[in-house]
Amino acid sequence: MRRGSGGIDFITETWRSGESWYRKWDSGWVEQGGVVFPVSTDATINLFVTMANTNYSAIMIPLIKDQTNSGRGASRIRQRLTTQLRVGGESHIDHTVIWQVTGLGA
Repeated sequence: MRRGSGGIDFITETWRSGESWYRKWDSGWVEQGGVVFPVSTDATINLFVTMANTNYSAIMIPLIKDQTNSGRGASRIRQRLTTQLRVGGESHIDHTVIWQVTGLGA
């Protein structure tokens, strides 16, 4: 990885729109994330920045508003692509998901 002057990595670009965001680092590292609703059985999250490969970290946190359904709204990542995450819930309960991807950008 390339580093900036003095071997310190630094942010070269940022973007934010509502709850969607990304950061690009001088080394090529990318952080991006947002909020998606609804997620029930299947959803596609289009990444804002294309990743170099599918060997990136992806985190999803479901937000369940109705506590009586908290055990039935789990989400999981079904497929990682360089431009998308395909995700789905384990039930037919629509819920909101916070997501974040980190790794080397294309």
